[in-house]
Amino acid sequence: MIVLVRDVKCGITTQLYNLNRFGAKYVIFYITKDSSSSFDGYFYNIVTGLVSNKQGTLWLTSLKKGLSIKLYFPTYPKADIIDLPNTETGGKVSKTSSWYPTNDLHVKPEIAGPGGNIFSTYPSAKGGYTVMSGTSMAAPYIAGVVALYLNAKGFQNKMNPLTIRNNLVTTANPVVFNDGWFSYPYLAPVIQQGTGLVNAVAAVNSVTQLSVSSLAFNDTTYFKKSLSFTITNTGTRTISYTLSHVSHSFVFIIT
Repeated sequence: MIVLVRDVKCGITTQLYNLNRFGAKYVIFYITKDSSSSFDGYFYNIVTGLVSNKQGTLWLTSLKKGLSIKLYFPTYPKADIIDLPNTETGGKVSKTSSWYPTNDLHVKPEIAGPGGNIFSTYPSAKGGYTVMSGTSMAAPYIAGVVALYLNAKGFQNKMNPLTIRNNLVTTANPVVFNDGWFSYPYLAPVIQQGTGLVNAVAAVNSVTQLSVSSLAFNDTTYFKKSLSFTITNTGTRTISYTLSHVSHSFVFIIT
């Protein structure tokens, strides 16, 4: 018997924990909204899989009519990639992404990179390609952006790593807050997204150079009453700058 379960907001891991208590051995989740979700593996000795909302709904309709459904799993299944448009969480910070700042109130993360459900290379013995999530995907993406940036600016310039970091951070695009299900009409906190999603084109085309990537006033022993920074125009035309800020209310997540 295979248990068909709708993925709900309490989380797949919590559902599997409860299913395991009732002796479930095989579970297939069907997503409530067709986003680019991926989930498979073993949890609590349960074999798990994931199908689309369309497929799950079709099975439920058949079961309600009293029909039985039989699934067959070939020994050597053909690998396939199903590309569904992610209109709910795509381009937003993943709900599994770590929150900071550091203990001394420095901003971390400083920038965000695509890391959810990334189609990438994989060991040849395991198929050559797969879809994965996490910093293992986001970190090489940022590294690739740095390589593109250096190629555009010229490797011979031997740019300071801090200068590269500042350019990427100050040209990123802030994104709105998303709880893993819905997006809200306000920005995600800096301690969750840094300055936002990396923008390679903006970084390459920018002629404005900031001397810092963030301002950290620190705390207690190392508190800094005032901070300063410089703005440098590396282009050939005159540019006027206007300083402003975006106010933000705190977001509390209870799990």
